[in-house]
Amino acid sequence: FIALAPPFAWDSLTYQMEVPHYYLDAGQIIANPTNHYFGLPQHLNILFGVVMALFGSDTAAAPLHWYTGFLGLLATAGLIRRHADKATAYLSVVLFLSGYSIWLLFGRAYVDLAMLLYGACALIALIEWNRSKSARWLLLAAAFCGFGLSTKYTAGVFLIAVGIFVLIRQPRRMIQNGLLMAGVVLLCYAPW
Repeated sequence: FIALAPPFAWDSLTYQMEVPHYYLDAGQIIANPTNHYFGLPQHLNILFGVVMALFGSDTAAAPLHWYTGFLGLLATAGLIRRHADKATAYLSVVLFLSGYSIWLLFGRAYVDLAMLLYGACALIALIEWNRSKSARWLLLAAAFCGFGLSTKYTAGVFLIAVGIFVLIRQPRRMIQNGLLMAGVVLLCYAPW
């Protein structure tokens, strides 16, 4: 229910909601020299602007963030369920939700829950690539990594870990896989 309330968190009011407001007021995506937070990746901020424009309300952004978190929890539980039992999958969700800050994030227009979704989906695609060795799964994993980097710079650490995993699994295809992944990541990150 907190996600349905008007925005109140400092991050949301300073830049997560300010970015879409500024663009919607201008009618285009333009630079804002007075707010240095506009230099951060804005993938989810643009999605916030889309739902704010569709519903005509600031209160539309936080439910979108809540929904990405919900999908991220489902993806995480599904990933764990494939490699363990149902009880472990449930336990992973319960443990994740046991943190107080997670409950705060579910009520705010922010980007961290989208990072959960993109990271879990990238892991799912990476595991399928490792199983099948199909380049399609590697492309999908790279796309999710690119979306994560387009949402928050800290996804770069995850991207490095994914690159190391791919290198370890197929060291002889290092250049081919590296160029393939780098191209997709850069394509997804290019607007930011």
